[in-house]
Amino acid sequence: MPPRKRLKNSQTSLPAEGSAQVVPAATRRNLRGRRGGLKDMLEMPLDVLMEIFTFMHPRDLLNLARTNTAFRTFLLKRSAQQLWKSSMAHVGDLPPCPTYMSEPEYINLLFFTHCHNCLKSNVQTVYFEFSARYCTSCRPKMFLEESNIAHLLEEIQSVTQEKVYLPSVREAQLKYRWHKPDVDALQARWNSIDDVSAKKALAVEYVARYQLVREAAQAFASWRDAQKARRSAEIEQTKADRLEAIKARLRREGMSEDLEWMDNQPLHRSFRKQFASKAEALTEKSWKKIRHEAMAYMEGIKRKRLDAARRVVLRDRFELFAQAVKAYRDPAVRRKRESDLSPHMVDLAVMDEFKTILDGPETADLSILEDSDMMRNKLDAAHLRWREDRKNELTAMVRHALDVPDGVDPLTLACALFRCEVCDRADLQYPDVVAHICARGFGHVQDMYGTTASDFWSRKGSRSPWSAKELSFSTSASSLFLPILQASGLDPNSATIRDVNSCPARLICEGCSGSGHISSCTMGADQTIEESYTMYDAYDCWTALAHSLKKQKCGVAFGGGRRDHRWKRVNEAEEKAIAAAEHAPPLAVIWDVEWDELLHGCEYCEYIAVRKRMSKHLKRHHNIEATYDDLDVEHCYIHYDGEPTMPKMSLRRYDDGRVKAEYCPVGLGFAFESIFPWLAEPAGFDYDDDGIWDSDDDIL
Repeated sequence: MPPRKRLKNSQTSLPAEGSAQVVPAATRRNLRGRRGGLKDMLEMPLDVLMEIFTFMHPRDLLNLARTNTAFRTFLLKRSAQQLWKSSMAHVGDLPPCPTYMSEPEYINLLFFTHCHNCLKSNVQTVYFEFSARYCTSCRPKMFLEESNIAHLLEEIQSVTQEKVYLPSVREAQLKYRWHKPDVDALQARWNSIDDVSAKKALAVEYVARYQLVREAAQAFASWRDAQKARRSAEIEQTKADRLEAIKARLRREGMSEDLEWMDNQPLHRSFRKQFASKAEALTEKSWKKIRHEAMAYMEGIKRKRLDAARRVVLRDRFELFAQAVKAYRDPAVRRKRESDLSPHMVDLAVMDEFKTILDGPETADLSILEDSDMMRNKLDAAHLRWREDRKNELTAMVRHALDVPDGVDPLTLACALFRCEVCDRADLQYPDVVAHICARGFGHVQDMYGTTASDFWSRKGSRSPWSAKELSFSTSASSLFLPILQASGLDPNSATIRDVNSCPARLICEGCSGSGHISSCTMGADQTIEESYTMYDAYDCWTALAHSLKKQKCGVAFGGGRRDHRWKRVNEAEEKAIAAAEHAPPLAVIWDVEWDELLHGCEYCEYIAVRKRMSKHLKRHHNIEATYDDLDVEHCYIHYDGEPTMPKMSLRRYDDGRVKAEYCPVGLGFAFESIFPWLAEPAGFDYDDDGIWDSDDDIL
C-alpha cells in the first residue's frame, strides 16, 4: 500500500511544549531600490498629486495605476482622462489616442512590450491595426487567413449591399492576415441580429471604424518611424561624442599626430568600431577600462604612420636606384631568355650591397648612385654573387639528397631535379629553375624594406625577390628517372643533363601501349592494300619523365589494373625514324600550339606574362604599337616556363618489318587517349598553370 502522507504543521500553529523546533523566519525578497517610496503619496493634497501626474511619462503613470487599488481607482476614473492627455502631451509628436481606444489601453500598447495573449516580455512588433502585440508563438493562433473570413464578408455584402473591410496586416511572402478576436466579435454581433436594417447599421459602423483604424495606424507608423530616426540619431551622436572624448584623452597622451594620420586612413573605421561602438558616454571609470587597449592600438597606428613615411623615402630612393641601374645597362641591348637567370631589380635592391645604401637614415649619403664607375663595379659584383648564391643554395639541396661523384658539379646531374610546391611541377632543372616564376611569387615573408621594394617593382615587371622557400629536391622525379636512364643505356648515378640531351635513345613503355594489333585497308586505284601494325607512344628521356610524372602507373584501357612503367629502348632504325620526325614536325602541329597562352618575357623590362597581354604592356609602358605578327619576330621572347608541349610521337611497327614515326594528331595518343580523346591535352598545354600568371598590373 502507498506510504502515508506526512501532515504539515500549520504556519499559525504553535510548537509542542518542550519542543526544540524553531519556526524559520519568512524569507525576504531582494528588491532593488528603496522600498515603500510611494506609501506617503496617498497622504498628499489632491492638487499636488494632480500636478505631479500631469508631468509624469505615460508609462510611469500607468505603472502607478497598477501599484495599488487606490491609485488604480483614482486614475481609471473617467474624470481623470485629462491627466492622461496631459501626460501624453509630454511625449514628442505622439498621435492622439484613437476614439476606439482608452488612454490606458493606448499607452499600454505603445510603451509596454508584453504579448497581449501570453504576456511574454520583449515583444517589439506592434500590430496597431489590431491594437495588440503578439509574440511569434501566438501569431498563428491570433491571425486568420483570407479564406477564413471571405464567407462572412460576402454574406454581409449580400445582405446589406455594403462592402465591409476589416483591418489586416501584411506578413512574410506578402500575405495578409486578419485579427481573430475582431472577426469573432463581428461574427457574434452579426449572428445576434435578425433585423436587416440593424445589420446594415452594423455594416456602416464597421466601415467607419475601418477608416478610423487606417488613419490611426498611418499616424502611428509615421510617429514610430520618426522615433526610430530620432533614436538612431541620438545613438550616433552619443557614439560620436564618445569617439571625440576618447580622442581628446589620447591627444593629452601625446597621440595627436597619430590621430590626425589615422583619420585620413581606412583604419579610423576599425578604431571607431573597437572603441566607440557603444552608445555610452565616456566616463572616467570607463576610460580606465579601455585606456591600456586604446594606447596599444595607437602604438600600432604610430608604427604604421612611421612605416608609411619611411616608404615614401624608400620609394624615392628606389627611383634613384632604378635610374642608376638603367645607366649601367646598355639600352641598345635588349633582354633575352638568358636574362631571366640574372637578378631582377628587386633582387639587387634587397642585397646587402645596396640595402645599406638605400635603407640608411634620412641623412644618408646617396652620391654613390650618381657615380657610374662605382655603381658599375658594385653591380658587376652583385650580379656575380647573386648567381653564386642561387647556385650554392640549389647545390646544397642536391648534395643532401644524392651521392654526388667526386669532381662532378651536382647541378649538372640528370637526376638533379627540383619540385615547386606552388605549381606542383617536379622536373625543374638547373639553370631553368632560377627563372621559374613561382620563386618570385607574393607571400614570401619580408621586412618592411623588402615589402616596399616588392610593391615598388611589382608594377614594373617583378614580384617578390627570388626565394627557394617553395622549392625542394624532387625525390619522386629522381626515382622515376632512374629506370628511364637505365633503359637509355646511361648510368643514373653519373649521367649529366648534357648526356641526356645528346642521347639518341628513344623509348617505349610496353605497359602503356603496344597491347593492341591494328589492321587497316587502303583502297587504291586498282587494288586494295591491307596493312597490319602495332602502335606505340615513343619518348626521349625527358618526355618519358614527363609521362611518368603525369601517370606514375601505366593506364590500361580495358581491365588488367594499373602497373609500373616498363621502359624499353627501340632499335636503331626506329630511333632514326623518330629523330627524323622530331626534326621536321608538320606545320599543323606548329599551328595548333596556342602560342598566345604561353609565357613570354618583355625585351625592354622584366615584365613576364602570356603573349596575348604583351601588346597592351608594350603600348602602356614602352609606347610601342605591336601586333601579334610583330611579336613573332621581336619585342618578346619565350620564357623558360613557356616552352610548348608537343604532341606525343607515334611509332608504328608493321608486320612486314617497316616502321613509321609521326606526331599523333593533336589531342590523341595511343593508350587511353586514342579511345577517349578528351583525356588528352592539346599542343602547348600548360601543365603548371603558368598561363594565368602576370607579373604586374597589366593583368586584365
